[in-house]
Amino acid sequence: MAGQLDGKRVLVLGAETDMGRAVTTAVAEAGAKVAAVAATSEAEAAFAVQRLARRLSSGGQKVIAQAIDATNEAALRVMVRQVSKELGGLDAVVYCKRPLPPVVSASQVEEGLDDRERVLQRGVP
Repeated sequence: MAGQLDGKRVLVLGAETDMGRAVTTAVAEAGAKVAAVAATSEAEAAFAVQRLARRLSSGGQKVIAQAIDATNEAALRVMVRQVSKELGGLDAVVYCKRPLPPVVSASQVEEGLDDRERVLQRGVP
């Protein structure tokens, strides 16, 4: 797959998830410059995308890391502008759904669905 995305700039939102890590790795290894963005500002997610970016960058790929609250429209707008500036534009955005924890209460499920709905309604600016 190396070289298929040479010169492309990709933002992966939800890069802290298993699917997000896989997508980030695949597009970076295919030659794209990548912004690996955690869709939550939790410390664990931020550290996960930072580790991923360091690992991929050590292999020669251009990968930057950020963590934001993806339900915050203003934060999304700022992040997209920053990432676009740092990568020299954007060619694609990939949204990788953050899974629910294995054991959750009904209220946690409702909160998660509300957050997801807010992100889907607003989209990426």
